[in-house]
Parts: sequence; structure tokens; C-alpha cells
Amino acid sequence: MTEQNSSSSRREDLSAAKRALLEKRLGGKTAPSSTQGIPRYPDAERIPLSFAQERLWFLHQLDPESPAYNMYNVVRLQGELNTSLLTNCFEVLINRHAVFRTCFVTQDEQPNQQVASSVEFNIPVVELGSSGPENRLQESQQLIKTEISRPFDLTQSPLIRAVLIKQSDHEHVLVLTIHHIIFDEWSNELFWKEISEVYKALSKGEEPDFPELMIQYSDFSIWQKRE
Repeated sequence: MTEQNSSSSRREDLSAAKRALLEKRLGGKTAPSSTQGIPRYPDAERIPLSFAQERLWFLHQLDPESPAYNMYNVVRLQGELNTSLLTNCFEVLINRHAVFRTCFVTQDEQPNQQVASSVEFNIPVVELGSSGPENRLQESQQLIKTEISRPFDLTQSPLIRAVLIKQSDHEHVLVLTIHHIIFDEWSNELFWKEISEVYKALSKGEEPDFPELMIQYSDFSIWQKRE
């Protein structure tokens, strides 16, 4: 990865909550005191939205076609790229972090989180034509604009998608879009750190060596509403 551009909308909404959660997840580091004592709720019948998610969910109901809360990364990849391996990397993280398998449904007139046991994730590859560099650049920019502007349906998981633009055999642009209701800017750095670690491990035929997750974001949401 030689270049990365990212953008977030209302990034402050989930930062405090997810900062606490994600620091708990990675590296065996001690999480801030706000995560201490949060139990697991593996058998919860209903998973409420966190306070921050409630706000984002409500705003989505007002304008479901708006891409205002889409977060995106545009990453330029140079050199040989194993696209199947890249897809596997995303699948590993989606399986590891339940929030990436979460959608939002209404039950008894109340929104709830619904976590799928598995989701299908593909990375479509768009090959540009054989025109000159300037035309390929314009075509790439238009594809990126279109992709990051597509709204999400919050009732359908995953709320994360990726497209790979193939500019040449050794030049690709990865466009990653995630809805802010499951992601924030602080999470972004940790996400790419894990992607990099998974790619390195899988490319060697090894399994990534991650610590076991103590809690998921859904556990935080339940705990927050019960406090």
C-alpha cells in the first residue's frame, strides 16, 4: 500500500465507545477503565443499539438514500496482488469482528442489532480500458465517486463493501466503504493494521496470531443500556 486517502462523517459519534472496545481487542493491551467489567452476552435475545448508533439510525430513517455517513478509504496498491488472498483477509476480519456482520432491524417498533453468523463478502474487480493514463485516471475517479456515494441499506449485512479497480497488472486501487454506524476514524487505523497482519500471515500459509476477543461491540451496547 503506497497511498491511502480516507474520509469519515460525524466521526466523533462512536469514537469513545469503539476506542474502548477496540483497545480491548488488540494486542493484549489493557483497555481504558470504561471497558472494565463489561460482560459477554452470547445468548442475548435482543441487542439494542448503543446511544451513538441510535442517533445514526434515526438520521438514516430521515434520509435513507443519503451517503453522508459513508466512511471510505481509497488505497493505491502497487506490485503483484493476489486478489483471492485479499478477499480472504477481509473474510477473516469479518468473521472475527461481529460488528461487520451486523445489520439493524425493527422489532416491536424498536431498532435492534442483528448479528449474522456468516455473511458473503466479495471484492468485484473492475478493469479499466486500454486508454492513456489521463483517461484511466478520470475513469478511476468517476468509479470512486460512484462507489462511495452509494447508500447502504441498514437492514442488510454486511455494511462494508469493497471494489478493486485494476489499472494495470501491477497497479490497483482498492475502494473500501463502511457505514459509520459500525465504524469510526479511530477504528480505521486498527482495521488496516489487522488487514496487513492477516495478509502477511496468509501469504506465508500461516494463520494470523490474534488474541482472543474478550467482548464484541454488541456486548458494549447491551452493557451501556443496562447501566
